[in-house]
Amino acid sequence: MHDNINKQSIILFICHESSRTGAPISLLTLMEWLIREKNLSCRVIINKGGELSGSFSRMAPTLIINATMPEFFLTRFFLKMLRRLTLKKRIRKFIPVAPGLIYSNTTANGHLSAILKKMFHAPVITNVRELNSIISTLGQDNLHSLIETTDHYIAVSRAAMENLVTSYDVPSRRISVIYGAIKPPEEAAVPKEKMLNQLKLPRGHMIVGAAGMVDRIKGYDLFIDTADYVHNTRKAGNILFLWIGRFGRGKEKLVRERIRSLGLESSVYFLGESSDPYSIFNVFDIYYLSSREDTFPRAMLECGYLGIPTICFAGSGGCTEFVTEDCGILISNFDTRAAGTAMIELSFDSNKIKRLGLNAGKKATGNFMIDIQGENYYRVINEVMNREG
Repeated sequence: MHDNINKQSIILFICHESSRTGAPISLLTLMEWLIREKNLSCRVIINKGGELSGSFSRMAPTLIINATMPEFFLTRFFLKMLRRLTLKKRIRKFIPVAPGLIYSNTTANGHLSAILKKMFHAPVITNVRELNSIISTLGQDNLHSLIETTDHYIAVSRAAMENLVTSYDVPSRRISVIYGAIKPPEEAAVPKEKMLNQLKLPRGHMIVGAAGMVDRIKGYDLFIDTADYVHNTRKAGNILFLWIGRFGRGKEKLVRERIRSLGLESSVYFLGESSDPYSIFNVFDIYYLSSREDTFPRAMLECGYLGIPTICFAGSGGCTEFVTEDCGILISNFDTRAAGTAMIELSFDSNKIKRLGLNAGKKATGNFMIDIQGENYYRVINEVMNREG
């Protein structure tokens, strides 16, 4: 086995979409570190383009698959076949020499990684950022392709590894646990007072924040239920609830109607997507991870870096591998009343918020920065690329 990656070898990264969400941002963070610190040669194939496509293409040659073939009157079957034939030609033109490794950024890329594996006969690493609820929605065909194709898995938490072993019979020897990682922001966050002005929010409130896709798995309904409990328990109304992130399909109308029906228009705000989420995180006093299932959310680390403690549900996945009693609060049984009660108690104890936040910051900077975790990613990439047989 070689000690180092041949710098002439290309690592081909597969990104399911280049939206401004956790998985693509995490891939950008990793790629930037590998290119800067290890001088690796990278290429990127993005299945569905989005806001971050330009960020990928500025970092490495990038091929975006979708939105290039007009459908017109073609039947779905023939369109699928035509796209597949055209895709292989585009890939050959994009990367004529076989890569040394194919790195799939999520479990959503099973079909594409199977095509690439067949074309190039290169080893495949799949970065597992999902648990059962998400993986099951991707379909049995995708799952079959994923398992048949992947040579090694990188799980972003122990929860993700345990799910692979127990639900999909993946041998533990083929899984490495490497936590998600963040980097210090390139620009300072907008000052809190200025950000409150931009968001047109009142002063003198404790702010409970959340981030991510507005859907059931992320627990948007639990977030609203918690706010409703707090609102009805504390008539003074000095706790505001903010959520940043795009709405899942059909969810915006449901959310707006639910907030209106509960009379929460002045205390619950779903802000949609932001090009500067970091500055919005900076106005949070508490990060509320209301997810029913979450592998190891990036926003939890980013808020921790800012000194913001997390309240989350103990049974939701990998959050307990970061959130402990010294840097946040774990709630059992998805009990929104218990979560609300914890928030109310914290609203009277700013010293506890500061203490928990200080510990969260130490934990984030001590263990979950890309300069630390990047070495672990590089080690596994090196091992898989140079593995005999």
